[in-house]
Amino acid sequence: MLATEYAKYYRIEPQGTAESDSNFKSRVSGKLRDAGNIIEAHEVAQDKRYDADGGENVMAGIAGAMAMAIQGKDYGSKGSSLIGDEIAAGTLAMSPKKEVDQMTLLMKILLAQ
Repeated sequence: MLATEYAKYYRIEPQGTAESDSNFKSRVSGKLRDAGNIIEAHEVAQDKRYDADGGENVMAGIAGAMAMAIQGKDYGSKGSSLIGDEIAAGTLAMSPKKEVDQMTLLMKILLAQ
């Protein structure tokens, strides 16, 4: 489980004996996100590396964090709640049903700087 690996690396308290895997992942991903470790936080939340098969939600979360930062959006969330907000924002930003491909627009903005 990535949460265990990242908890050791970032010196986050290990999983307690009464703590479920789900609660541990949520706690570790929240602490990582609060510390600004966006990629690692989303990897822990999904228990997948961003570049692995099935890492779509990780990429959506990273894209959502970027989109929210560029737009100056702050929904007042912290920790693991922010992870969910970023996944939702990234999913919307990458939606192929939009008239304007927001992900392409986002990449153009990033490349122009």
